[in-house]
Amino acid sequence: SHLGLGRSISLMSSAFPKAPVPVAGLHAGSKSDFGEDLDVDELIERNRCHEDYYKLEDCLADFDRDWTKCQAQVKTLKLCNDRVNQLRKAQEAAASNKQ
Repeated sequence: SHLGLGRSISLMSSAFPKAPVPVAGLHAGSKSDFGEDLDVDELIERNRCHEDYYKLEDCLADFDRDWTKCQAQVKTLKLCNDRVNQLRKAQEAAASNKQ
């Protein structure tokens, strides 16, 4: 996904049982490829799946970043992201058909 969530989900396999512990404010002021400041928290909030994302983050915090303990939340977030991506593609297709 454009918010990097797709990349996060791919890292959730058993080959990567624990992700690094995040540093508070790690993403604040991150630079994009275009040199623009990014507010990652704002991007997450604008995503339709932000509640599922935060539930996954809470689970990971509770289980020392062990992805294997949070598979229900991983699956829920993936389903939400898949629905959002399907909707976006349908909207793009409808817009291109009108032209």
